[in-house]
Amino acid sequence: MRCTDVPTLGDGMGAYSVAVKRQFVAIEGLRGLAAISVIGVHAATLFGALVPAHGYLAVDFFFILSGIVMAASYDARFADGALDLRRFAAMRLIRLMPTIAAATLIAALLSAAILMTGRGDGVIPFDSIGAIAVSAGLTMVLVPQPWVDGRNYYPLNGPFWSLAFELLVNIVFAAFWRWLHGARLIAVLAVLAAGVVLLTPAEGSFEQGFAIEHAALAACRAGFGFFAGVALARIESRLPVRSTAAVLAAAGALVLLFWAPVAWFGFDTAVVLLLFPVLA
Repeated sequence: MRCTDVPTLGDGMGAYSVAVKRQFVAIEGLRGLAAISVIGVHAATLFGALVPAHGYLAVDFFFILSGIVMAASYDARFADGALDLRRFAAMRLIRLMPTIAAATLIAALLSAAILMTGRGDGVIPFDSIGAIAVSAGLTMVLVPQPWVDGRNYYPLNGPFWSLAFELLVNIVFAAFWRWLHGARLIAVLAVLAAGVVLLTPAEGSFEQGFAIEHAALAACRAGFGFFAGVALARIESRLPVRSTAAVLAAAGALVLLFWAPVAWFGFDTAVVLLLFPVLA
């Protein structure tokens, strides 16, 4: 999830200008809260009783922030013809590959260390260093490997599923930029929202986003969040900058949503489709 493309005043932002740049300061703060919740989910032994019950929903919030950042950074460039799909894709890969490579290398070394200690059974789905190396090579170029353990897209680094889906919607954004405006963008959001509702698991939780059996739901979540962010960026460029009080209220609401000890059916769906777009 990865709002690293914060625009500068020289980015040709046009209508976004200084006001939207100031909005990005608030976005970075909200992103930090979401990141803490993700850490809580993946480091439960450290957080103990403070593990955020719905921290996995931070992924959906990151999708929205990514859409905001992409629209603010690149709308003007696509509009004036300074950017095309090929160059955009190259820019995204150049920006993300160092992170992908570093994370993959660290995961591969840790898996190898676990395997060499003889404690790999039930901990990692690999039975040899060669299998780890093959998985690392495929992970480096984001090739899904559900055959390794039957569930994960990326058994070497499970959280990469969200990065892969984000890159996918990034490409869709660039490829169909001239089409994805106004009523058409709203129609796309409506279809994706319907997909999220219809594909919500029987238990009502989005916690298993990494699982291959929820691929259609993951695609709808990524698409809805990202394009909701795109729509918000285009709307908010015409609105006053949010007050400090409003930003703090949004931060408080995020904390409540991530840490809320509730298990109501439809809670995750409502948060993703209704509350997160309001708070972003």
